[in-house]
Amino acid sequence: MKLPGTFAFALLSFPLLAAPARANDPVVNFENLPIAASEGKLLSQAQVRDAIVAAASARQWKVNYVAAGMLVAQRNIAGRHLVEVDIRYGPQQYSVLYRNSINMNYRDADATIHPNYNRWTKELVDSINRALDQTK
Repeated sequence: MKLPGTFAFALLSFPLLAAPARANDPVVNFENLPIAASEGKLLSQAQVRDAIVAAASARQWKVNYVAAGMLVAQRNIAGRHLVEVDIRYGPQQYSVLYRNSINMNYRDADATIHPNYNRWTKELVDSINRALDQTK
C-alpha cells in the first residue's frame, strides 16, 4: 500500500513533534536560613511558627503542627501532584526540607525531582521570609 506523500511525511514527522520529557533537577533543601533580629531582639518561637503558617497558608500549603519547632507542610496541585516538606524552626533560623511527593518524578537514587517542586518551595521560602520581616 502506497501512502500519499503528505500523509507519510506527517506520520514520520510526528515523533519529532512530541515534547521531550522534562529532565529532573536536584532537590533543593533550604537549610538553616537565618531569621534576622530586629534591633537586637529575636522573635519568639511562637512568632516564627505563626509567620510560617500564615505564609504557607497564603500560598495554598496545608500546615500541620508536629511538635515544638517542627511543622509539616503539604501542597496539592490540581489534585494530580502532592508535595510535602518538613519545616524546622526556632527563633534564629528555619529550614524547609523535602519530605515526600506524589507524581513529581522523585528519584531517591540521585535525589532529583520535577523542577516545579523547587519552584514551589522557593516561592514558599520567599513568602516565609516576607512574613518574618513583617513580624519584626
